[in-house]
Amino acid sequence: MLEPPLQWDYLAVVDPLSFEAKSVPHGPSLIIGAVRAGRTRLIDNLTVDVPSLQTVGRG
Repeated sequence: MLEPPLQWDYLAVVDPLSFEAKSVPHGPSLIIGAVRAGRTRLIDNLTVDVPSLQTVGRG
């Protein structure tokens, strides 16, 4: 029987300096994640700047 191609280990949005999870992302943030492909673990991250809720929709 074949396993699913990818299995999620984790996916989170964290503070880029402290790595503490952000419950409401805003400002500089880091999206981090890890998946398993068979016996191989793939880890990646992406730096983003999330606008605050107060500035969303203004323009």
